[in-house]
Amino acid sequence: MPNMLLSLISVIVTLWVSQAHGQETTCDPPTIAHGLYTQNRTKYRLEDVITYRCDNGFSPLTRRNETRCTDGGWAPPPRCILKSCEFPEIKHGVLYREDVYRKHFPTPVGQWYYYACEDYYVTPLTQLNWATITCTPEGWSPKVPCLRKCVFNYLEHGHSPPDGQTYLQGQSVSVTCHPDYSLPNQQTTMTCMENGWSPPPKCIKKKAPPRYNLFMIF
Repeated sequence: MPNMLLSLISVIVTLWVSQAHGQETTCDPPTIAHGLYTQNRTKYRLEDVITYRCDNGFSPLTRRNETRCTDGGWAPPPRCILKSCEFPEIKHGVLYREDVYRKHFPTPVGQWYYYACEDYYVTPLTQLNWATITCTPEGWSPKVPCLRKCVFNYLEHGHSPPDGQTYLQGQSVSVTCHPDYSLPNQQTTMTCMENGWSPPPKCIKKKAPPRYNLFMIF
């Protein structure tokens, strides 16, 4: 019994001495698949922080690309995961068979889908009413899948083009009104906007300048 008691006391003393000498917690260098970091060391001390970055097409597991050495290891875990895209909300358009494909989201980078635009809206590249939308590391491409298509074929009280000409959202056209007519606020161009022409293709009669009566007092 005395021997067991002595052994127990010896173990306790050893543990106390080890803690008293301050055996600090350290972390081994992390291994990050599809990522890398700087400040390489053989050991990291408690509360040391490293910043890492992920390869193209990958993103950190959490919003921040930092990890800290803790008693339990690196936190949060430094991991790079394949980037993905949530279901695309296509303004003025719909994803082809979205009722079937919606369950596949989020979807990985590189995945693409067909989509269609509403009437009076077209795709930016082909200017058709359908195209493909692709998940990229920067998000969905094209960023604006459906653009307004404006047709300029008549200008009330102004010079109309010989044939109907089309313009995409953001494009402008110069117009010429008949004498004594103009666009509102003396504007000379119309711009194709999301909801159509701004200002509308209509020249309005200019307001006559006010007249002043002059009286001479003798």
